[in-house]
Amino acid sequence: MLKPGGIVHLSEFSASEEKEFSSSFGVDMRYSRPSDYRNLFSEFVCLWDDVMNTWTIGGSPENNYRAFFKSPVEKPTILACGKTCYSRLKEYVFCR
Repeated sequence: MLKPGGIVHLSEFSASEEKEFSSSFGVDMRYSRPSDYRNLFSEFVCLWDDVMNTWTIGGSPENNYRAFFKSPVEKPTILACGKTCYSRLKEYVFCR
């Protein structure tokens, strides 16, 4: 759960185009584009983001997307169940 105004740090491998593959361990993997991550956090404030060159454990060159996002600060909504909800995201509802 992230409090209103809380900060998320994201550090993920990324690609200029969406890329799906199997790792050397046989795990299905997917690299998303930086724009996909920005869209995922579109209701958050982007404090800083960057793409840097790096290497995988296997030694392959890749890109790494790093970002800090701040969650929106807003007044809570009282749900019908009486719980307080602090999220505007339609897919996820965080209540306490």
